Amino acid sequence: MNKIFITLIAIATLIVTSFNATQARAADSDDIAKILLGATALFVIGSAISEANEAPRRKVERPGPSAHPYTPYRDQPRWKPGKGAAKLPGRCLQTFRGKDGTYRGYSRWCLRQNYRYEAQLPRKCLNKVHTFKDGKRNVYEPSCLRRHGFWHQAARN
Repeated sequence: MNKIFITLIAIATLIVTSFNATQARAADSDDIAKILLGATALFVIGSAISEANEAPRRKVERPGPSAHPYTPYRDQPRWKPGKGAAKLPGRCLQTFRGKDGTYRGYSRWCLRQNYRYEAQLPRKCLNKVHTFKDGKRNVYEPSCLRRHGFWHQAARN
């Protein structure tokens, strides 16, 4: 804004000082043409100066729509049925004895060692069991796992 204001003041000063202090006479068409030509030239020069002072605008290219829509990780299936991912190892189904009696379940430690997809088991099936031998143990409840599509695989001898 300041540069434009200064440019306009400079143009107005040049126009005012270009007139001679001569005697007043009637302006003919030739004089009017010279004044208009001078004003046009000053306008063109002023606009060129203001355009040179502006920062160049860069065109930003944005990517177009993708051929493959984005699917968040949480919406993707956790395992493929028929590939054996839902079969839990039979050796991890254990009986735990504690102050509340006996409890059957899948040991979390055993599943981490013997089952590739332990991180994808439902967290709501995980319980803490107090045992006499080991204290607190993290155990998956078998009936809850069956409701979520996991089943017991026979132990191999």
